[in-house]
Amino acid sequence: MDYEFVALTRDDEYAIYDGEVLSSTGLRVTATGYDSAYLETHVQHSNALHSHTKAGSSYFVGPLARLNLNYSQLRPAARQAAEKAGITLPMRNPFMNLLARAIELVEVCDLAIELAGNYLPVGPSHAEIKIRAGEGAGVSEAPRGLLYHHYIVDDQGMIRHAKITPPTAQNFAQMEADLWEYAPQVIDLPHEEATLACEHLIRSYDPCISCATHFLKLTIER
Repeated sequence: MDYEFVALTRDDEYAIYDGEVLSSTGLRVTATGYDSAYLETHVQHSNALHSHTKAGSSYFVGPLARLNLNYSQLRPAARQAAEKAGITLPMRNPFMNLLARAIELVEVCDLAIELAGNYLPVGPSHAEIKIRAGEGAGVSEAPRGLLYHHYIVDDQGMIRHAKITPPTAQNFAQMEADLWEYAPQVIDLPHEEATLACEHLIRSYDPCISCATHFLKLTIER
């Protein structure tokens, strides 16, 4: 499908901890601009919030989005792994999330080895802070995709507003769109195989779902 991929990006490294939010459409916003570009709404058929762009379309976050948008920032070891896997970008097959995740494992393990080798702790283990009122927003990349936080704190340090938009919620609408596209390809399989095929699609986005909840009940009406 012609996905809109969304992920953090930086010019100097493969973005995980911070950066700007980049879309494959070319839109680029800071953490403070995320909330106006990407919206959450209630949908009639679900208790879960669904995310969409300001224009109302679904979008795709996660390993595949990161790899498609930030391939040039990969470290040499991860770039070599990607080349050995023979990938061609952009990849628009959601099952390739698993391959993208494997390439990212090479990326982060290579970085972890470097950080551990250069680790020379000096100074205090934490920063001294003075409690005051304030507001802030931040974005980072969780394993499953973009993670957004927004907080307002009063002068006593009490949180008066909190909004967290996890990657699972951001992908819900896209997962549903994929299932609609995928259903005609599996509808004639035996029921158990068709169910498993749909489960595979959802797990390619979010391997945690199948551990946390009974996430799929396939009913076919003919």
